[in-house]
Amino acid sequence: MNNYSVYGQHSTDVPISSWSVRNLKNTVSCQTENPQNIFQILFENGHIPDPFVGTNEQKVQWVAEDDWIFDTHFDVDPMTLEYKHISLYFESLDTYGEAFLNGTKIGSFENMFLDNNFPIKKLLKAKNNHLKFLFYSAKKKALASQKAYGIKLPGEERVFIRKPQYHFGWDWGPTLTGCGITSTPVIKAYNEVELKSVFVVADQDLHEQNTKLHLDIFSTQERSFQVNCQIGDHFLDTLLFLSPGLHTYTLSVHIDQPQLWWTHNLGEPFLYEYNIQGYSDHDKFATSGKFGFRKVVLHTQQDSSGQDFYFTLNGKRVFAKGANYIPTNIMGQREESLDPVSAVQEARFANMNMLRVWGGGIYESDAFYDACDSLGIMVWQDFMFACGMYPGDPNFLNSVKEEATFQIKRLRNHPSIALYCGNNENNEAWHRWGWKPSFTPSQQTKIWQDYQKLFNNILPNLVQAHHPDISYWESSPKFGRGDTRYLREGDAHDWWVWHDGRPFRHFLTAVPRFMSEFGFQSFPDIQTISTFADPSEYDLNHPTMLQHQKHPKGNAIIKDFTERDYPKPKNFEGFVYLSQMVQADGMALGIETHLRNQPYCSGSLYWQLNDCWPVASWSSMDYTGKWKPMMYQVKNLFAPSIISCYMSDDWVLHIHWVQDNPSSKNLQLTAQYMDFSGTPQRVWQEQFVSKQPSKHVLDIDLKLFKEEFHPNGHVFYLSVQGENGQLLAEKAHFVLSPKHLSLSKPTIQLTKERVDERYILTLNSQSLAKNVALTASVEGTWSDNFFDLIPGISKQVEFFPKEKYVPNIDFQAKSMIDFIQKD
Repeated sequence: MNNYSVYGQHSTDVPISSWSVRNLKNTVSCQTENPQNIFQILFENGHIPDPFVGTNEQKVQWVAEDDWIFDTHFDVDPMTLEYKHISLYFESLDTYGEAFLNGTKIGSFENMFLDNNFPIKKLLKAKNNHLKFLFYSAKKKALASQKAYGIKLPGEERVFIRKPQYHFGWDWGPTLTGCGITSTPVIKAYNEVELKSVFVVADQDLHEQNTKLHLDIFSTQERSFQVNCQIGDHFLDTLLFLSPGLHTYTLSVHIDQPQLWWTHNLGEPFLYEYNIQGYSDHDKFATSGKFGFRKVVLHTQQDSSGQDFYFTLNGKRVFAKGANYIPTNIMGQREESLDPVSAVQEARFANMNMLRVWGGGIYESDAFYDACDSLGIMVWQDFMFACGMYPGDPNFLNSVKEEATFQIKRLRNHPSIALYCGNNENNEAWHRWGWKPSFTPSQQTKIWQDYQKLFNNILPNLVQAHHPDISYWESSPKFGRGDTRYLREGDAHDWWVWHDGRPFRHFLTAVPRFMSEFGFQSFPDIQTISTFADPSEYDLNHPTMLQHQKHPKGNAIIKDFTERDYPKPKNFEGFVYLSQMVQADGMALGIETHLRNQPYCSGSLYWQLNDCWPVASWSSMDYTGKWKPMMYQVKNLFAPSIISCYMSDDWVLHIHWVQDNPSSKNLQLTAQYMDFSGTPQRVWQEQFVSKQPSKHVLDIDLKLFKEEFHPNGHVFYLSVQGENGQLLAEKAHFVLSPKHLSLSKPTIQLTKERVDERYILTLNSQSLAKNVALTASVEGTWSDNFFDLIPGISKQVEFFPKEKYVPNIDFQAKSMIDFIQKD
C-alpha cells in the first residue's frame, strides 16, 4: 500500500519568469528572463555595447574582471514538498561560484562541464523561494590557480579552469570570459527509489540482438521493484530486487534481425525507441529515449606504410566526409546566429557524414546529438582539452574524472558517437611547438607525466568503463606537419598551406591516412560584414577589420593568395567574393585529393564548419549561417559519386571516378575540351566499370595537342552517364588559374518556376560565366551556387525560401567578371 501523499520519481523545470543580475560592487544591475551569458545579458540591457560590433570587444573586458550575482524567486507545487528527497539540478553552470536557497548555501561549483545536484529538501517552501548564485570571475580564479601551481603551463591560465577554452580567445574568436546559468534549473524529487540513468548496449552480432539495458538505480533500502520495458514491438516484464545504495541492474531484450543505424550515405539512420516503467507500492519511475543498433570501430593497425586510421560501420568501411565543429555563439544563442541543430542540418544538406566536436569548445547539447542521430552523421567527440598542457594535481584530476564520467554517460546512448579523443593538438604541441625550453628538465618530466596520467590513463579507462564499445584516441593529430610521419601514421593536421605559405598544390602530394584538420581563411558574407562594420571601415587595415581577424597574419595571407591566382577586385565587396573563391578552390583541391586516394586516405575533416561570432576565419558557413562558396564545393564533393581530376606537372590531366557505393554497372565518361563560347575542340569517351571507391578512368596528355591548346580561353567539361544515359556527375576543370583566364561579360538567361514551396531556376549562357553568384530578395537555401555555367549547357538550381508562401522573389545572377577590375 502507498504510504505517501506523493508517488513516484518527479522532475520539473523550475517556474522562473525573471532574474535580477548585478555585479558584486553594486555598480551595475538589470533584469533578464534568460540568465545566460553575462555579456549577452548586459548587452540586452544596454550596459555594454554589442561586443560583436566594431572594436567593442576591447571595451567590455571589464565584465570578466567582476564577480556577478544572479538571483530570483519562485514558487513550487505544495505537493512537491511531500517528497522525501528533493534536489535542484543544473546540467551546466559557468563556471566558478556558490549557490544559495533562502539564505543558506546549498553548494559550490567549479566545472562548467559537470552537472550540479543541490539537495534542498530542508530549505524548500511552497511560496517565495529565494535562489541566488554568486559567480566569481573565472579569469581571476584561473590566474590564482596558475599562481598557486607555481609555473605557467603552456596555455597559461585557461588550462587551470574547466571552462570552454575558446572563451579566453582563439585565432578565430573573441576574448569574452564570462559567466552565467547555462542550463535550465530543474527540481528533482523521489521517495525511496530514483532511476539515475539508462545505458542501452547492443550485442556485437548485428543480426540477432540480445539487447542489454543497464539501469543505474538508487534505493534507500532493500525492496522488490517491478520493471516493464518496451523496445519497438518487443516487451519485457521483470521483477528486480533492489539493494540499498546506487547499483546497476541489467535487463535483456531479444530482437531478431534488428534494423541497423547507418550514416545517411550508406543507409537509413534507423532509431529504436525504448520505454521503461518501474513501480512498487511506494515508488515508481518512467523514462524513454532513442538508440540505434550499430557497430562502429576505429581501425589503427600497423601496415606496410605506417599506421592505418579508418572507421567501419556495421562492418562496412566508411570514408569520413565532414568538418570540425565549434560552438555557434560565444555569447549564448542570439537571433541572428546559427544554432547547433541548424548547424547539423546544414552539414547533412552538404552531404557530410561526420562532425568532429572540437576540444576547445563545449560538449554540445542533447539536441545537437539527437540531430546527428536522426540525420545519420557520426560524431568524433573530443574531450574538452586543447592546445595546452594541463595540471596534474588531485583536485583538478578528480574534477576531470567527474566531468568525463558525466559526459560519457550522457552521450553513450547516441548511435552517432563514433570516437572519443583525448585532446586537440596537446601531444603535437608539446613535442614540436617550442614549449619545452621554457621549463627545467624536472618540470618537463612532471608536465609529461601529468599528460600521460590524464590522456593515457584516466580518460581511456573511463571510456572503457562506461562506453566500452567505442574507441579512444589519445590526441588529434597523432603527428603534425613538423613530423615526417604525419602522412603515414594515424590522423593528420596539415597547416603547411595556411601557416607556411605553400601553394594549394601541396595538397596533391601531401596525402595522410586521415585528415582531421586543414583549412584556409576567407571573409564572411558582405551582409554579415555589414553587421559589424560601416562601409567607411571596409579596409583590411581598419581597426574594425583587424578586430574581426584574429590571426596575426590572416588578412595578409588572404590578400597574398588572392593576388597570386585571381584578378584584381574592383572594390571591397569584390575582394570578399574573391577571398571566398580562393578558399573554395583551394580547399576543394585538398578534399578531392583525399577522396581520390582511397583507401590509403580514409577521411577528410576540414577546419572549420562554422563560426562563434562574425569574423574572417576558416569557416565554410559564417556566423549567421550563410554559406560561403566553399560550402557548395563541399556539398558537391561529398556527393555519393563525383568526378575528380588533377593536372600533374607533366601536363597530363588525370581523371578519376569516386563513389560511396561501388557497383558493377557500366558507366561512360565524356571529356570535352571546349572554348569559352561552348565549341568543343576535342572529345574523349571512355567506358568503365568501377568496383572500388576510387577508380582511375582516363589520362589526357595535353602535350599531344599543343597546337590546339589555348588554356586561357578553354575549359574541360567532364560528365559521367549511367547505363540508361542519365547524368550521374559533371565537372568543369580549368588548366590555368582565374587570374590568367580571358573572361568576358556573359549574358546569363535566368528563368524561374515555383513548385510547391521552392523555386526552380534554370540558367543558360552563350559564353562562360565563371563562378556564378546567385542572390535572392529574401533569405533562403540554395541547392548550388558559385558554380561555373558552361556555355550551351543548362543548369538547374533550387531555392528554398526561409519563410513560406512568399508571393514573389527577385533573383539575380552575377559572375566573376562583375567583381573584378576591367582591363
